[in-house]
Formats: sequence, C-alpha cells, structure tokens
Amino acid sequence: MTRTLLAALPLAALLLAAPLAAPARADDTAVLNACIEEAIGHAEEPQSCIGAVSGPCGEALPSDANYPDYARCETREAEAWDALLNADWKLLLEELDEEDIELVREAQRAWIAFRDADCLAVTMMAHPVRGGLWGAGCERDRTAIRALQIREMLGDRGQ
Repeated sequence: MTRTLLAALPLAALLLAAPLAAPARADDTAVLNACIEEAIGHAEEPQSCIGAVSGPCGEALPSDANYPDYARCETREAEAWDALLNADWKLLLEELDEEDIELVREAQRAWIAFRDADCLAVTMMAHPVRGGLWGAGCERDRTAIRALQIREMLGDRGQ
C-alpha cells in the first residue's frame, strides 16, 4: 500500500503543476523560432534551442522557488514547442496527398502515445518530490524533438 502511494506521488505532482502552468506566450514561440534560425545559420543543431525558454524562466524565479515552479517553466516551453509543432504540422498536411496524409497521421498518433507513455514512466520512476519536474522536462524534450522533426520534414519537401 505504501509503495503504491509513493508511486502515485510524482503523477499527482505533475497533475497539480499542469493546471498552474502559464500557456505558451507568442514571444516564447518567437524566441524558439529565432533560436532555430540562428542555430541553422551557424551550422549548429537546432536541438541546442531546447531550454531557450525554460532556462531563462527558471533563472528568473525567486531564490525560494520549488520544483513545481521549475516544472511550470518546463511546461511553458513544452507548450511553445507544441505550438510550433502544430503550425508546421498544418503546413505539412497541406503539401501531402491523401495517402501520405494518412501515413503521417498514423505516425503522429503513435508518437503521441509514445511521448505520453514515456513521460509518464519518467515521472513515475522519479523521486516523488521531483516527479513533476522530470515529467515536465520529458514532455518539453520529446515535444521539441518532434517539432524539429516535423519542421525538417516540411523543409525537405520544399527542396
């Protein structure tokens, strides 16, 4: 019984932190877009932009900030990456024929299931106090990587 309760604490922390997270702001997506363009312009990997919003957000927190505060920064950036992903997703679908649309939709559904299961596992395996932060970081990282993959697919089609 105690083990079950302890295992549920990270999930509870994640669920409690999520509603308090501020939605991605337009300037968050602008920060990410600018970072991606700069990285590409300097022949760097766009993955280096992961943390471009949550890092400064965390640095701006007061000295007595706690794990849920940092988790909100991670969630805020995850939402900004998700906004970029969704915008590029719509553009990608406009360029595909019906057969390819079904293939990429199936792949996207599988990716969403993977991300959700993977981040739940990360959350549940974490120390109860840090579970929400680790889960939010996982969601940020997985969503950012997928957003960059979708953007790369879109760019490859334009060549």
